[in-house]
Amino acid sequence: ILYESVNDKFFRSRLAKSEGFCHTHAWRIVECNSALGGAILFKDALDRLLSRIGEKKITKVKGLTPCLLCENELEAESRYLNVMAAALAEDSAFHSLFQASDGLCFPHLELLLEQLSPRVRPGILALHREKYGRLSAGIGAFIEKFDYRNQDRVFSEEEKNSWKNAARITVRENGTVAR
Repeated sequence: ILYESVNDKFFRSRLAKSEGFCHTHAWRIVECNSALGGAILFKDALDRLLSRIGEKKITKVKGLTPCLLCENELEAESRYLNVMAAALAEDSAFHSLFQASDGLCFPHLELLLEQLSPRVRPGILALHREKYGRLSAGIGAFIEKFDYRNQDRVFSEEEKNSWKNAARITVRENGTVAR
């Protein structure tokens, strides 16, 4: 978006309807270090906000849309989950790879379950119960080793990372907590 989309009228009109980006996406744009693209988009947003500031009040805008990039993420997320649900139902190789993975975060698991066939759903639930249970046990072992009576016990790599992995499972990347 920081290159060709900056000058795309359709993109810019959609962006104007949301009055810019959410906190997360605004800072991701800053982190990209594309000064010109970021400057053009942020100037546009700032000028729209400036136009709302009057002598005694700020003009309210009706019909604002969510952050354009958040909308794009949700659309992509839905497409990917739809493809994943189909692959889990029809492709045994994909199903095997999925079983060998860390699984999904809880919010994505919930969304996937809505799209899964009833035939596949119990296996995916059992898989995640097992993975989440193993992670919970790892966190328990991690916590236990902080007890003064267990000072001589060594942390495994899995235990060291268990609490960070739990963060990945319980919170979506954009900061919203699992539903």
